[in-house]
Amino acid sequence: SDVVSASIGVTPDPAGLDTMTGLVDSLAVTSRWTTFVAAAGNSGTADTPEGRYLGGPASGYNSIAVGALGNSTAFDQLASFSSRGPLPTAWWDGTTVYQAAGPDARAGVDIVAPGVDLVSAAYAIDPSTGQYAPYYYYLGLAGTSFATPLVAGGATLLVSAARSMNEFIGVSDAARTNVVIKSVLLNSATKPVGWDNGQRLVDGVITTTQGLDYDYGAGSLNLAWGDEQYVLGTRDVVGLVSGSTAGVLPVGWDLGTITLGDSTRYDFVVADPLQTTLNATLSWNRSRTWDQTLDNGNGEYRDIAQADLDLSVWDITTSGTATLIARSASFVNTTEHLSFTLPSLGQYEIRVDYAGNLFDLSPAGSSYTSQEYGLAWAVRSEEHTSELQSRQY
Repeated sequence: SDVVSASIGVTPDPAGLDTMTGLVDSLAVTSRWTTFVAAAGNSGTADTPEGRYLGGPASGYNSIAVGALGNSTAFDQLASFSSRGPLPTAWWDGTTVYQAAGPDARAGVDIVAPGVDLVSAAYAIDPSTGQYAPYYYYLGLAGTSFATPLVAGGATLLVSAARSMNEFIGVSDAARTNVVIKSVLLNSATKPVGWDNGQRLVDGVITTTQGLDYDYGAGSLNLAWGDEQYVLGTRDVVGLVSGSTAGVLPVGWDLGTITLGDSTRYDFVVADPLQTTLNATLSWNRSRTWDQTLDNGNGEYRDIAQADLDLSVWDITTSGTATLIARSASFVNTTEHLSFTLPSLGQYEIRVDYAGNLFDLSPAGSSYTSQEYGLAWAVRSEEHTSELQSRQY
């Protein structure tokens, strides 16, 4: 399958340790051309923050977790029932569970889409006739299970473009990987009022250690932006190796592989005075595997490793000088995200850094030192932003 839409749910599973969650995450690693999209859950009105957490498999590390938007006149607010973060982080080796230390928490929700007052076709009994009818519609449906297929449908449209458009000749395989699809959808999302991923000025540098908003993720599904992000800019940087630098357009995506200790760089020029907003999204998968020897031969997943990648933006306008202006440096997420206003026209550089691992349970005598990732970026003008935002759905 190119895309799997999952509205099953396992609760509670805030740390993403349930067997179903681990299975989906393991499949995302072994089936890199399948994008898994999962409903966040409908526990948002629970009495405690812990009760409002996402359930599995959405609470895992390698799927796209979808929350629901309410307010059916504009779909610009989170639905009260939509489950949310922040979430704890843990991993296990098949026998022992380990908990992440430190203040960082995972965002959980990746993206949101309309989830109230929806209409669905069904083959069901028409109450007026008592007979089955193929065109009977259910009205007023609500839930993250109805927001999720909208995002899965968006992912499918991207995959369809990669399979059929001449622009993707030679890069179709890269374009269809789940980390690229996830990065493109998240990076093209619209920021709702109140969106906050914890970005703050720290020593003059825009900094976030949570990456995404705990309620909205990267924002609201916007396929108009997603189409531009996917098709019109840089489409994969063929031949780019870990630790090197490539020149790219101000919008695009790349499938990359980085080696532990390296920094891979993407340089672009901003020359349009109306271009002000930069969005950049980095996604990768936790290494999980299904081990048939566990659970008395019935099989169970186990964790192998999780790379700690960071995303940063540098001003390199002045020759020989690089000034750090923004960074997303969560220790526990598998997504880093930045959205901010560029200070001026000039030349900029996006860096992907691989400084270490959150954990490494590799077999004795080996270590985890290489990570595949998807990167998406876009510089947009305020005028273009308003025009596309008006047709986000």
